[in-house]
Amino acid sequence: MLKRTLTRSLDSKWLISCIFFVLIFMSGVFIFNNTPKISGLLICSSILFFYFSIICWSLEVNGFFAFLKRLNKLDIICSFFVFILITAFVFAEVSRDRFVYFWDFGGYWGVTIEHSRNFFLFPSQMLHSLYISINESEYNNIIPTLLALPMKIMGESFVSYVLLILIMFVFPMALILSYCFCKLAKIDETIKLPFSVILLIILSLPMLYLPLFFGYLDGVCLLAIAILWLTTLEINWYKLDFKKYFVIAVMLMLLILQRRYFAFFAVGFVAAMIIFILFKMIQEKDRRFQILKYFIINISLPAIVSLGVLLVFFKGFLKQSLFGNFSIAYSAYSIGNYTDNFVITGKSMGLFICLLLALGVIIGATKKELRPYAAMFFSSFGITQILFFRIQNMGIHHRYLLFSQILLLVLICTGWFYNRFFPKRRNLYIGAIVLLFLINSSYSFGFVPISKIGSILYSNESYRPKIRNDIAQLQLLDNDLKAMSDSSGAHIYVVASSSLLNDDILRKLYLPDTLNYILTLDASSNVDLRDGFPSDFLTADIVVVADPIQYHLTPSDQQVVGILANEFLNNGIIGDNFDFVKDYTIEQNIKVKIFQKKTPFTKDELQYLSDKFDYYYSDFPDLFKNRILSSPPS
Repeated sequence: MLKRTLTRSLDSKWLISCIFFVLIFMSGVFIFNNTPKISGLLICSSILFFYFSIICWSLEVNGFFAFLKRLNKLDIICSFFVFILITAFVFAEVSRDRFVYFWDFGGYWGVTIEHSRNFFLFPSQMLHSLYISINESEYNNIIPTLLALPMKIMGESFVSYVLLILIMFVFPMALILSYCFCKLAKIDETIKLPFSVILLIILSLPMLYLPLFFGYLDGVCLLAIAILWLTTLEINWYKLDFKKYFVIAVMLMLLILQRRYFAFFAVGFVAAMIIFILFKMIQEKDRRFQILKYFIINISLPAIVSLGVLLVFFKGFLKQSLFGNFSIAYSAYSIGNYTDNFVITGKSMGLFICLLLALGVIIGATKKELRPYAAMFFSSFGITQILFFRIQNMGIHHRYLLFSQILLLVLICTGWFYNRFFPKRRNLYIGAIVLLFLINSSYSFGFVPISKIGSILYSNESYRPKIRNDIAQLQLLDNDLKAMSDSSGAHIYVVASSSLLNDDILRKLYLPDTLNYILTLDASSNVDLRDGFPSDFLTADIVVVADPIQYHLTPSDQQVVGILANEFLNNGIIGDNFDFVKDYTIEQNIKVKIFQKKTPFTKDELQYLSDKFDYYYSDFPDLFKNRILSSPPS
C-alpha cells in the first residue's frame, strides 16, 4: 500500500515536470517558427502551470488537499454559497464605476492588458522583458504575466481584471487561512469555529476588497502569505523537516519577487518565527536545545539555496532591494511619527476589529499551547509596521502586509467567545457574530448609514462606486490634444497632479480600447524626490496647466507642479515663451488651459528655472539643477 502511494506520488510529479518542460520546448520551437500566437499561448500556459504547481506542491506538503477531502457536505455547500455571494457583490460594485482609471487605479490593469496582448504578438521579447523588469523595475511584471492568459480568455474589462484576482488568488487564500485556523483549533479546541463561519469572517473584512476595487493587484501576494502561516503550523519543531522549510523559502522568494515591498512582511515573518522559537524554548525547557538545534539546521540549507538563487538569477533585484534609498525617494509619502501611523492603522481597522485583535492577543497569551503562535502573529503584525513606517505611511494596499495576522488573532478571540459563553446557544452566537462582521463590512461600503458611533466602531476607510460626471469634457480636451499632436508631432507635458487631472488620466482615458491615447504625451514628474525635474518639460511644444493648481500631496513635496504652474498662471518668465490656446472646465470648476510654445528657452531662463529649484533642493543637484542646465535651449 505504501509502495503504491509513493509510486503514484512519484509518477504524478514526473508527469507534471514532463508536461511543463514539453510546453517550454514547444514554445521555443514555435518562437523560431514565427508563430507568435501559439508560442505566446504555450509560454503563458507554462508560466501559469509552473506557478500553480509550486502552490499545489506547497499545499500538498502541508496536507491542505487531504483537509479539503475531509470537509463535510454542509461546509462545502456553505463555502460555495459564500464564494458566489462575494463574487456577485464584487461584480455589482465594480460594474457601477464610471471612471478614468489612472496611476495605481489603472496602471496595473493597463500593464496586464498590455501583457495579455503582447505575449501573443512578441512572446520572446515579452519573456525577456519580464526577466529585466524583475531585476530593474520597482513594479515588475510577474503578476501581469500570470494574468495575461486568463485575461485573454475572460476579456480586458476592469470588472474581468478584478474578478480574476478575486477568484484565482483571493478565494484560495481564504480557504488556506481557514485551514490555518482549523489547525490552531486542533492545538487548543477552546477556540474552535465551524469552517464556513471562519471562511465568511475572512471574506467579510473590508480591507481585503478596498485595494482590489481601486485597481491594486497586490492581493495576489496574500496567497503566498497564507501558505507561509500554514507551513509554520505544520512544522515539526523537534526533527529535521527540510521540505517544509523549503516551502517557506520558496514562498518568501515568490512573495518579494511579486511585490518588492512585501520584503517588510518577509523580515517581520522571519523575526516572528525566531520569537516563536524563543517562546517554545521557554515553555519546553527540557527540549530547548533540540528545538534550537533543529531550527538552525532546518533553516540553514533553504536560506543558503534561496540566497544563491537571488544572487545568481536576480542580482539586480537583490542589489536594489538592499541598497536602494527608498526613504528619500518616498519621503513625500511619509507623514507623522510612529505613534501617528499606528493610530492611522487602528482607525483603518475600526474599534470593533481592534478590540477583537487585542482580546485575541490576550486570550492567546493566557493559553499555554497558543502562546507561541499568538506571540508570532502579533510580533509579525508589529515588526512589519515598524519597518514599513521607517520609509512611508501605509496606503490601503500596504495593509495587506497585516491582513493575515489581524485575521488569525481576531478568529482566536471569536472562537474563544463562541466556546466559552455560548456552549448551548451556538447557532444564536454564530448568527450574531456573522451579523456583526457583515455590519462592519457594510459600513465601509455604504450599506449602513454613517453615524458617530459607526465612525468609531468601524473602519474610517470606505468605498463608493467611482463616478466622474465630466468624462465628456475630458474627452473633448483629450481629442483636441491628440489632434494637435497628430498634425505636427508636438510633444505634450501636463502640469497637474491630482485625482481630477494628471497626465495619466489623459493617457488612459480610453482604456481598455487604447492603452496610450496620445503617443507624444510625456510622463509628468509627480513626486519631486522620486522623479526629479522633468527634462521633457523643456522640450515640450504644448503644456497643459490646471487652475487652481492640482496637487495630490502637500505642495512642498510637489514643487515641480507648483513652480511650473505658477509660471503659466501668473505670467512668469517661463510662461512668456508660450501662447494661450484654449481652456476647458472639468469637475469642481477647474479650468484646464492649453499653452503652445512660441519661442525656445534662453540660457538665462534656464538659469532662472534652475535657481528656483535649487532654492528648495540644493542637496539634490542631479535631480534638479544639473538636469535643467544640461538641457540645450529649446
